[in-house]
Amino acid sequence: MNQPVDHQSSSSQNPASAQKIAQPVLSSSLLFLVIVWTLLVAGLAIYHYQRDFSYALNMSILEARASFNKDLAYRRWASIHGGVYVPVTNETPPNAYLKNIPEQNITTPSGKRLTLMNPAYMTRQVHEMAQDLYGLRGHITSLNPLRPENEPDEWEKQALQQFSGANQEIAEISPIHGVTYFRFMKPMITEQSCLKCHADQGYKEGDIRGGISVSIPWEPKQEILNEQFYSTIFGYGGIWLFGFGILITNHSRLKRHLSVLQSSASALEESENRFYRLFHTMSEGVALHEMIYDRNGDPVDYRIIDVNPSYQEHTGIPASKAKGVLASQLYGIDTPPFIEIYARVARTGEPYMFETSFEPLHKKFQVSVFSPQKGYFATVFQDVSDRKRLEDERLNLERKMLHSQKLESMGILAGGIAHDFNNLLMVTSGNLELAQIELPKDSPVQELIGYAFDATLKATDLTRQMLAYSGKGQFIVKEINLSQMVCDIAKLLQTSISKSIRLDMQLDQNLPHIRADIAQIQQVIMNLVINSSDAIGDKPGMIAIRTMPLEITEDELRQCIGIEKPDPGWFICLEVEDDGCGMDDKTLHSLFDPFFTTKTHGRGLGMSAVLGIIQSHHGAIQVRSEVGKGTLFRILFPEIDIHSDYGLVRRPESEVQHQLNFNGGVVLLIDDEEMVLNLCKSMLERLHFRTILAGDGDEGIKMYKEHRHEISCVILDVTMPGKSGIDVFEEIRAIDPRARIILSSGYSQSDISLRIQGKGITGHLQKPFRFDDLKNEIAHVMSERLSERN
Repeated sequence: MNQPVDHQSSSSQNPASAQKIAQPVLSSSLLFLVIVWTLLVAGLAIYHYQRDFSYALNMSILEARASFNKDLAYRRWASIHGGVYVPVTNETPPNAYLKNIPEQNITTPSGKRLTLMNPAYMTRQVHEMAQDLYGLRGHITSLNPLRPENEPDEWEKQALQQFSGANQEIAEISPIHGVTYFRFMKPMITEQSCLKCHADQGYKEGDIRGGISVSIPWEPKQEILNEQFYSTIFGYGGIWLFGFGILITNHSRLKRHLSVLQSSASALEESENRFYRLFHTMSEGVALHEMIYDRNGDPVDYRIIDVNPSYQEHTGIPASKAKGVLASQLYGIDTPPFIEIYARVARTGEPYMFETSFEPLHKKFQVSVFSPQKGYFATVFQDVSDRKRLEDERLNLERKMLHSQKLESMGILAGGIAHDFNNLLMVTSGNLELAQIELPKDSPVQELIGYAFDATLKATDLTRQMLAYSGKGQFIVKEINLSQMVCDIAKLLQTSISKSIRLDMQLDQNLPHIRADIAQIQQVIMNLVINSSDAIGDKPGMIAIRTMPLEITEDELRQCIGIEKPDPGWFICLEVEDDGCGMDDKTLHSLFDPFFTTKTHGRGLGMSAVLGIIQSHHGAIQVRSEVGKGTLFRILFPEIDIHSDYGLVRRPESEVQHQLNFNGGVVLLIDDEEMVLNLCKSMLERLHFRTILAGDGDEGIKMYKEHRHEISCVILDVTMPGKSGIDVFEEIRAIDPRARIILSSGYSQSDISLRIQGKGITGHLQKPFRFDDLKNEIAHVMSERLSERN
């Protein structure tokens, strides 16, 4: 991929340009050294000041501790003695918070009034006196004080909340009303003598009752520190001047060395910056690895050195978990993935590219591998899941379109055969049937005609297979038990396969019913079993036939053959499994193509007809096969309580035979095939009917208008050039809504019913029909006509 050129980066890689850029840097080498020297001297000065500051801070801590210990000592003395009686004055009124103590206020024999001053009261007044005399602030306080004056300020409150032991102390420089103080505080532990005043507050011996804070003015110490700082500055300033003089005298030599150093540093920094920006901003995931070898020099593992931010986005593995970890440990496997590829790249330096899947995230990645140095390698990978998904969707769409085109072409072919080929078959079989009727039963020609008639029947089966493939076959639907049906044809199945093959029936006898055409499903089973037998050949083998109910998910239905898939749910399953030669992917891909076969002498549509039958029953097919290990066909039928009608035509199990009870009648025959007209005329004349013939739709409508009052029924071909049979049907019905019309077509009655919905087909003859078919349909129509007249 071509990348835009960064001119600034390119110029920095040019030696001439680099030299020009380096000139200002080299000329400023002295300034650089002066800055370094200045920073060094300044650092020493700051260190000196920090040391003085620490000294002042430590002295303040010692001073604060001494003050605290002094306060604590005379407070303890007062506490041990139960407090001190002092004269009552305006500055020392009786403590209102000690009213519960007996003898709080006493009068001496001389009449002088005294009040009890508890240790906290005494300490507070001492602190106020010390603050006025020396500026030293002290404060005895508690989170639960007796007097409001002992309420802690914000700093004291935070300190009290942090106390957890008797030896803890807190020190900090902090302002009080805008003046800077060194503040110090230690906790006060409740002693037995303290309980006299504070037992009512819930304290017990050993509790932290509060604390004494000591605040020492920091300004005097800061002034001393400033004086020391100025002295330090002057002293180190002299040192700086001395060093500066040395730098000036050695400038030329330092300049030469600095020039080389600066050039190398700049190149390295630029390279690192470019790598850093590229490494951390790439949308692709990047990982750097070190190959690990055993004593023999063979690669056994690799360690992840570094990863970029996109690595975690693509894999979901945090960088902190991946860095420095062996791949086998990170992925929890003995042999790290793709170690042979990575080892070859790390050894030879030749880059490599491949695609792989990351199953935890259901993603596909394109991985590029290269080696920055021997023994190391880097992987750059990008998510190609969307591209692969689009490719798969495109291929799947192409397959669906191809299959749809096959279905469409087969539908057109089936329609053509149903009209043209069936007409020829009908003329052939019909004339043969009439010839058999005319000839004596013992005529030797009867056998020859029978052979020819059987051939026409086989040709008719082929057209029905093609109609089944295109979904236009004729079905006689009834409720059946699939297990029972397999049992009924078990002997036929056994005789259809090699004697060295054993049939293993595993049938669920309590299987729910399905709605299906028995003959068509028997054809499916026979086809599958014979195919399995051919796959096993002459060697011993086994074919298993199983029936069972199965719940099929949407993912499982995606694996089924064909475009139209049923909805997920419960199905009645028929499995035919063999241990034969199996099929490769190429064979599986073409298995359901029309006329595809792996046999030397293939006949008919084969599995394509099976697919058409199953799809017409709203079912599905799954196939699993492996070369040398056999094949499994799974046929899925919807349960009877899931689908009701399936769009199939229900026909009675047995046709009612109607007998003609009248002589004569007129039948209008409309067909574009002259041979069919002549054949039907001959058949009808044997039934004592007169016929009127019409070779197309227009002529048929004209004949009907002229003879409508004498015509008993119309036999109408559906597919004709010009005006179609459907158009003729509608025009005749417009002339006479009660007209008896028998439609004749190569299509099934179900297909014709869909094309003329709600218009009442009187009868239907599917070509090629036999003499008895015509006789029964005419009898049926004429019987209804007679019943209406009566």
